[in-house]
Amino acid sequence: MQQAIESVLAQSYAPIELIAVDDGSTDGTLEVLQSFGERIQIVHQSNKGLPGARNTGLKHASGEFIVLMDHDDIWMPERIAVQVQMLRQFPEVGLCSSDFRAFNSAGFVSESYINTYYPLCKSSADGVTGLYLDSDVLEASSLESHNQIRIWKGKVYDVIAQANFVHPPTVMFRASLLSQCGGFNPAARNTCDWEWLARMAQVTEFGYVDAPLIDYRLSETQMTAQRHRLSNALEFLMVKRMIWQRDPELVERMGAILRRQYAEEAISIAYEYAGRHPRTAWQLFLEATFHYRLVNKDTFGAALRLLIPTPVRRLAQRLRGDTSVMKPT
Repeated sequence: MQQAIESVLAQSYAPIELIAVDDGSTDGTLEVLQSFGERIQIVHQSNKGLPGARNTGLKHASGEFIVLMDHDDIWMPERIAVQVQMLRQFPEVGLCSSDFRAFNSAGFVSESYINTYYPLCKSSADGVTGLYLDSDVLEASSLESHNQIRIWKGKVYDVIAQANFVHPPTVMFRASLLSQCGGFNPAARNTCDWEWLARMAQVTEFGYVDAPLIDYRLSETQMTAQRHRLSNALEFLMVKRMIWQRDPELVERMGAILRRQYAEEAISIAYEYAGRHPRTAWQLFLEATFHYRLVNKDTFGAALRLLIPTPVRRLAQRLRGDTSVMKPT
């Protein structure tokens, strides 16, 4: 956390209002925050989770532009200057994000990680830049580096309604948009960023800086870590349904695509949940096959796992000398 705060205070752009939300911490967070004195504004609250912490920060922010930040990421020195320049140069863009570098306890993982991190970027022929309509160049006269930076921009609502590809810790947006879009939805829990970004994309163009502006820490304690994969997948389904249920025009344009994607994801989760949470697995399986009428090879794989008791399946694997895990492709 200390490195994260220091990287904000070291930005080439000034002034910056830094608001730290202490969301019921019990691990010494408060002491670290207090060590910075009046350079940061500390807001205390009982634990309200990610959407509650985000919303508290928004309520206390007074600037023209607002930036989201996680406590363990590190900003590049010109992160704010670059994104402010983008929003001023392109008034049609209401929210911009960027690429990011990744690191873990062993060191740097990648100099450009967005196309690795987000499946939607992987499936795009041109990666994340293929999800935007237009490209341009950022005027660098106001930046210390004077480097020419390529940016991408456009309406992305129909794309982000399918899945998120905008990295929340790299987001900067116009505070004025909150009156149209509101804050973060507590019902969306740990997937609240995507649900909120989809609402923002309904009313404004998004921009993307094709350069890493933060160092993003990869850790098993994060909600995006592997151990939270299944619970996050269930929230993903819930948010996808939220997005299309509130927008009849989106359903008219893309309803068939969104429902098919939903059913495919439900079958995948049903397969994973079959052994540990059979009731949830059956609910998802029946919803996908009967309500959304999805039948494919993965449907049969999930059905076998649900119908064959786990001990019987494991015994059969041992008798065959097969220690692999059956999984739909």
